[in-house]
Amino acid sequence: MTPIAARVEDDFGIGEALGQAWKDLRACADVLADYAASGVRSMDGPFINDSRELCIRMYTAALSRVRRRFWTTSFLSSGFWSRVDATILAANLELMGRLRQGGVGTRRLFLLPLPAEAEVERWQDERLLLRKSGDQEALQRFDAKLASLRENVEGLLAHGCDVRIVHDADKRYRSLPPALAFDHSDSELGIYDDWRVDVFRGGRSGIIESLDSFTPVMRAFEALRDDVLAYFETLWAEARPISAFLERLRKAIEDASTRIDYQLTWLARYDHGLPQEDQVLKLVELSTVKAEIQRLGKWGTVRRHLDIGTCTGRYPLSLRHAVAPQGEILGIDNDMDCVRYARRNTELEAGDDARLRIERVDFCTDGHKVTGPFDLITCMLGTLIHFGREADGPPWDDTLQRALEKLAGLLDEDGVLFLSVWSQQACRELDLLHIYTEEDKEHLARATPPAAELQDRLTRAGLRFGPPYQLEGRMDLYRCSLPGSPGGRAFAGRTARRPPDPSLSHRQVDRRNHA
Repeated sequence: MTPIAARVEDDFGIGEALGQAWKDLRACADVLADYAASGVRSMDGPFINDSRELCIRMYTAALSRVRRRFWTTSFLSSGFWSRVDATILAANLELMGRLRQGGVGTRRLFLLPLPAEAEVERWQDERLLLRKSGDQEALQRFDAKLASLRENVEGLLAHGCDVRIVHDADKRYRSLPPALAFDHSDSELGIYDDWRVDVFRGGRSGIIESLDSFTPVMRAFEALRDDVLAYFETLWAEARPISAFLERLRKAIEDASTRIDYQLTWLARYDHGLPQEDQVLKLVELSTVKAEIQRLGKWGTVRRHLDIGTCTGRYPLSLRHAVAPQGEILGIDNDMDCVRYARRNTELEAGDDARLRIERVDFCTDGHKVTGPFDLITCMLGTLIHFGREADGPPWDDTLQRALEKLAGLLDEDGVLFLSVWSQQACRELDLLHIYTEEDKEHLARATPPAAELQDRLTRAGLRFGPPYQLEGRMDLYRCSLPGSPGGRAFAGRTARRPPDPSLSHRQVDRRNHA
């Protein structure tokens, strides 16, 4: 066979490369032919291919010959699954249909770089960062990648493939043979019956960069294959089905797509640049909570304080003197920018206070990292409204109601819970924080339950409460407890005077805002 380049007088610098490629292919074909004829093993390494098209051809051709087993590792970002490739998907579906007829299933193991919950948070953070940056093209690419992943995986599941996820916390990849040159953050494995092991490269970038194929032509093939099988089976035994993970990821991304996010400039404005009426509202809310803690005789004796949606860390810092010297103060938020900002605030203002921690926690997930009981819980300035309300009750069955039930479950039998929501008047007039856009205000107003609904929800969650404080006509502040607790004495609902804390006069508020 004569290379095409040999027939071209002026090859424009292309012919020489094509000629060398032809020689390499011919040498590979000769090795395979010699092995087929004599069974003599003549190679010490794999067949190497760095053409994406040929990688896919080699992959799909191998799938067509599998009869007993196809096991593979992959990544959520892999080029195989982060885009819809009809050739790859069709080859897999044909394989699964053929094996299923023989009672054999296929296994696909997605390797997570982090534990499952942390991996969900990583994807959510990426989506939030893109949204905050305003990069619409990157957002569309992100959403398309996730949609393709789900479509592909759901197709595999529907056709009988066993798909699982695992995080290799013990770094078992270190036991793989050095000959594989396996990069745990980038390489993907494929095991075809007993006669081929593939290492794909490009899982990290989402592009299939190259393929190393190990076959019986290699002298030490059986030992290498057995080590790969042992590695896979060990991880498989620890792995979990992917369906629950994908659903958790879907909900997290959906939340990241619709919720109101605090940007870094917003956080600075929230602490230092709000207009006077918003600053006064914050002060009145905080002073009312302080006065109630003191009235209950809890000031200085609180054992554990939980602040949900801590934002800039305002409440953990402002109420830390209400907590006993050996107590614990935990502020949580599901926005990493808020967590970083609040941690910086606490370092500056209370750097030597070992009681105080700020953690990244999504309170609305089933696997949130908070354990009770707490004798003081705060959820302030409308944070409750971000939990996700679906007005389809009573009975209520949505994220908001489950959050209220979690709050009740975390509360000590003698504990007290403070939460504030926007008043119905504020929602009608969109008189919310000026930090929000008009679109944000409309969203929050729709998500705020009317007073009768919220009170029904609180009762159904097992919480006792009295008439709320009315703060500046804009917010309703509830103090809740468990039925029968000494702290359950209802406080008389009334309009909080501005400001209830005698140490801060209205004139001082004015001076602070104009300093």
